[in-house]
Amino acid sequence: MRTNSIIHILLFIVLFIPTITSSQNNLENHKIDFYSKIKHLEINPNELSLNLWTKNFKKDSLIKYCNEIDSVYKAKQHVLNKSQKIFYLSEIASAQSNLGDLYLAIETIKTAIEFVSKNKDDLIYAQLNLKLGDLYHHNGMKKKSNDILLDALDLPVIQADSIAQINCLGLIAENYENLGDNQLAMEISLLLYEFNFAKKDFVAASYNLVQLGRLGSFLETDTTYFEYFHLANSMALKTGDKARIENNLVNTGKAYRKAGFPEIALKYLNKTEEYAIYNSSYGSAYTMLEFSSAYIELDSIQQALKYAKKAMAKAEEIDAYNWLFHANKKMATCYIKMNKLDSAGYCLNKAVSLSKKLNNKNYTVDLFKQLSNISIKQKDFPLAVAYLDSSYKEYAKYISENNNDKLAQLRVESDYHIHRAKIAELVLNNKIEKEKSRKLIRVVLGVILTLFLTALFILLIRRKLKQLKESYRNLVKKNIELDEVNKKLHDCEIRPKKKIKLENIKQEDAIIKKLNELFRKDEVFTNPNLSLKSLADKLQTNTSYLSAAVNSRFNCNLPTLINQYRVDKARKMLVAEEYKHYCVEGIATEVGFKSRTVFYHSFKSITGLSPSLYIENYKLVVSE
Repeated sequence: MRTNSIIHILLFIVLFIPTITSSQNNLENHKIDFYSKIKHLEINPNELSLNLWTKNFKKDSLIKYCNEIDSVYKAKQHVLNKSQKIFYLSEIASAQSNLGDLYLAIETIKTAIEFVSKNKDDLIYAQLNLKLGDLYHHNGMKKKSNDILLDALDLPVIQADSIAQINCLGLIAENYENLGDNQLAMEISLLLYEFNFAKKDFVAASYNLVQLGRLGSFLETDTTYFEYFHLANSMALKTGDKARIENNLVNTGKAYRKAGFPEIALKYLNKTEEYAIYNSSYGSAYTMLEFSSAYIELDSIQQALKYAKKAMAKAEEIDAYNWLFHANKKMATCYIKMNKLDSAGYCLNKAVSLSKKLNNKNYTVDLFKQLSNISIKQKDFPLAVAYLDSSYKEYAKYISENNNDKLAQLRVESDYHIHRAKIAELVLNNKIEKEKSRKLIRVVLGVILTLFLTALFILLIRRKLKQLKESYRNLVKKNIELDEVNKKLHDCEIRPKKKIKLENIKQEDAIIKKLNELFRKDEVFTNPNLSLKSLADKLQTNTSYLSAAVNSRFNCNLPTLINQYRVDKARKMLVAEEYKHYCVEGIATEVGFKSRTVFYHSFKSITGLSPSLYIENYKLVVSE
């Protein structure tokens, strides 16, 4: 199976970019052909035609070949003419692109463009710019890719070739789709569909319908966009192209999964099994990943993990970094759901390494966030902070690279950050290993010490509470005893210690007797506005004499005596059954206090307890 982006690459190469005319599939023969053309350009520089190829050479051999021609170019570039330089650089870029080194390929193509005439009618200039836009597209830098491709679309040599325009628009449509401009992407995809349908290229038209279906899922409020997929499936069946049928079925299943119908998605995916023999390893990996995604949605994690591992095996066969990356992400998701966090972390770290090869900073940002979350679950907070910091740095680089044209400067900055990340990782790993050995000792000692201190604290608090409760009960008992004593004292005379005249004593006795009657029988103290003057008037005496008499007999001033009577009455009301529906503030008002604060202060000063504690401990004393 060919993926969506691969279809556009192949169409672009077959219909527009001149390809190698040699039929050799062997890399050695290809190399001989390359050096032959380099020699030819030495004599005939005007006969330059580019070999922007895509071939499945063995990786080890291709690496060796790429290094060889790169070294030869650097050694001889001072004696090469412009055509030879451009041809060398296009060959190096093609090898780098096939090896997955897209960033290096971009830099190489940019260097080649510097040697090309900036004449807009120049075919070589158009080809290199289209290749550059294609490389940016597959490197994930969709906006940069579109900027270049849209400029290339205006070139006269492209305008004169409708096939070239269509294939250029194919890449532009995919860029718009990835950039979220779904309306414009749909308009272009519809144009591509009409063109391919008119040409009766139903295989390509079928793919265009799939793309319209994907875009429809973003633009339509209902699920009518599935009609695009159903029409694409019907068209593909009529063509008999097994690879296209399989690809459409996978895309249809994916669409149903994303719409929230994983059961239907699995039905379409299961249909792909009869076309498996027509599928490439690259396409098979893609299919296995979609199976894994569907099973994750269905919460069948064991099945999802099995298909993710199958995708991994297929991707490893062809060194497909993109699918290796996604396979590791899927496996990490499964392990997280299974709570196997160490395995999940391992897969995510592998995905981080692969995302760097893919040079997609947006992927890396998300991976570091997931690693940070795993570290939080493992309570490894320093590591979680480190991953979060890495995520931030990757995000800053991603934003910079998508909005800044100074790529050379960005590359230097990127190398700097990568080295910093490696150093930070080594330091962090060292700290983690040391901290783990100390952490266990600290935790055990901390737990023991905490348990000991907690037990000691509880023991002391219980003892203190017991003593405090006992003191509360004693205070209540003393107050009850004081009531009994007060009854006896009220029945006898309290003589002053000072030697005063007999007539004065008699006069004072009369005042005190009347005062006791006013307090005990009339309860004048319940009047919140009671004052020394009003009380003196009632007793038919002056304030000075009344104040002196109170001080002499009760050893306190009149306000204190009034508050004592009020508190005594309040104590009885608080525990009386008939006043149980009264709140504390209500009783305070009943006995003559104007302020809740004054009442609480006076009550505690006289009884030693707050009103609530008095009630609680009174009940305990009575029950005892």
